[in-house]
Amino acid sequence: MSIFKRFRRPGRDEPSAGPAFVEDTAMLDLEVAAARDFVVRTGRFEPATQLLEQIGSNWDRRSLCVQTLAGSVLTNPAWFVAWKQAQPDSADRLVVEAQVAVDAAWEARGSGWARDTSAEAFAEFERILEHAERACLIACEAAPQDPTPWITRLWVTIGRGAPQEVFEARWTELLARDPHSRFGHNSALQYLAAKWYGSHERMYAFARETAAAAPTGSPLALLVLQAHVEYQLRENDRDSDFDIDAFWLHPERQADLDAALAAYPEDGAGRNPTWLHDLSILTYALAMSDRWIDLAVQFAGANNSVYRYPWSYSRSFLDTAFRNAQEALAPYRD
Repeated sequence: MSIFKRFRRPGRDEPSAGPAFVEDTAMLDLEVAAARDFVVRTGRFEPATQLLEQIGSNWDRRSLCVQTLAGSVLTNPAWFVAWKQAQPDSADRLVVEAQVAVDAAWEARGSGWARDTSAEAFAEFERILEHAERACLIACEAAPQDPTPWITRLWVTIGRGAPQEVFEARWTELLARDPHSRFGHNSALQYLAAKWYGSHERMYAFARETAAAAPTGSPLALLVLQAHVEYQLRENDRDSDFDIDAFWLHPERQADLDAALAAYPEDGAGRNPTWLHDLSILTYALAMSDRWIDLAVQFAGANNSVYRYPWSYSRSFLDTAFRNAQEALAPYRD
């Protein structure tokens, strides 16, 4: 399949038929989504506090919940204001507030490349990040065992372009609290990627070391595939002649894909709270590799849903990939 077919839009006579494209940070966690929706609708903060207490030290789910709740505050602040007034010293509230500050900073900057971001946006970004840095420090002190504010702080580190020694110190603090944090490793991979402050070599070294040491069934086994996605995105932006097909079909990439398929739980047993994000990386890699039978199996395991990362970068290819997977599977159906 050529690069032009891979990224073309369906024609008028081609019906769009594909999996659900999920943008909600709750990632199909119905309980988290319901708590967020309730506090926004009613202005009452209690369900948020109850859910965070219930989640306890399930750290990845706590991060998922904190990010989902924080994501509602910029447009629906009433419930959070009520929480702040009622429980100004709540550690959970301070952790969410740190994430809100980081969200506000990145919203001010925008999601485009640096070359497409105005000086005014960068100035506002830096101003808000100064506040976010303080909010993260307060949250880390209020919840000393919690890795969540350290993950948030890594995004401040990325945003402010902090030097390597600052990143390493904060990364060490995070690992001391949760050595297998999925959200934390995602943040670290971004810092080490060439598009931020690292290089392809540093990113791949980190991803391969992490995947090799990942516990059985851990989504960290997919970190090498995520590194491949980041490499593709960077090189495709830098080089108009970058051959996406050749990159993904290379034997080394295919060996990494086989290793990820072998390591990640196919039946969904014991899945991480980030399962939709993780399966979306896997389905993206399979689609880019034209491995349609494997893709059909993984789509089924994800209830025919994908998360916005990384599929938002190739959204026009999603429907085609889904149809190709279903067609490849058709001869094996009863």
